[in-house]
Amino acid sequence: MSRADINVYLSETRAQLDKMDRALLQLLADRRAVVKELFERKSQAHMPLIDPEREQALLAERHAWGAELNLPSECIEQVMAAILNVSHADADVVKNLAHSIEPR
Repeated sequence: MSRADINVYLSETRAQLDKMDRALLQLLADRRAVVKELFERKSQAHMPLIDPEREQALLAERHAWGAELNLPSECIEQVMAAILNVSHADADVVKNLAHSIEPR
């Protein structure tokens, strides 16, 4: 393979990776929007926003999915931790907003 061929390959592969990264980020944004809506509805129903049992089941299921896809467990752990950290921060925002508009 010539240097020019390698450069073309690198360019095409990087463009493919960029497209995948953009799609991943869009999925994360979409997921966050769904979670925010869920939290708002749970808040209106005076339900706890975070369900630790659900999170544990979710993590176990995601680890199983990752294993099926031959992804390292550490990768799944880090990705899901980051996703849940954002969700928890969003839950805090919803809680604080709900408390600030409650009648006194």
